[in-house]
Amino acid sequence: MRSTFERIARKNILSKFVRVKYFKARLLLFFSAVAAIIPIPALAALDYKFAIIWLAFAGLCVAYVLYRRLVGQEMVIAVLFALFITAYWPYFYTEGNILLGHINVYPLIAWTAGLVLLREAYEYLRVPYRFVIASISYIAALFFVEYVGYYIFNIQISGQFPSLLGIGIIHGPPIIHAFYLLAGPLYLAVTDYLKVR
Repeated sequence: MRSTFERIARKNILSKFVRVKYFKARLLLFFSAVAAIIPIPALAALDYKFAIIWLAFAGLCVAYVLYRRLVGQEMVIAVLFALFITAYWPYFYTEGNILLGHINVYPLIAWTAGLVLLREAYEYLRVPYRFVIASISYIAALFFVEYVGYYIFNIQISGQFPSLLGIGIIHGPPIIHAFYLLAGPLYLAVTDYLKVR
């Protein structure tokens, strides 16, 4: 009788401890999210790229803190993809460039966050031909983001470069057009091959 009582008491105490710890972690996460959102209007007033960098970086940090084991590998691979393109192509925008050496931080963070988000969406797809659906969705989202960035937020590369098929998005040489279109599907194929997750 006593051992049963002790087991029940211990279980209740541990359960209460876990709930308190869970609540504190979620409360900390909530206040961290609020603290991350507060500077966004000021950063957007300076340049929209600064706000996007801040928001994407905060999102990546939260994802890593919450799901360390689940997103750590895909983040590393996404950073390598982003480093490949940002080291190869000199991204210099008409205004608001933040550089680490000769690598522009905006495309580095934006590509990393976009590829991680693509992989997470791909993981949650439970349909036949999910690779094809994710690849088509990636291209549609890429076109939308490029359009909004170029025409609404006025995020433009300095210099005169042709756009993809003359449709007014993805300005750069043909190698950049190819990379932009193939980066998402290639990233999914590499992460699948490496059995990420």
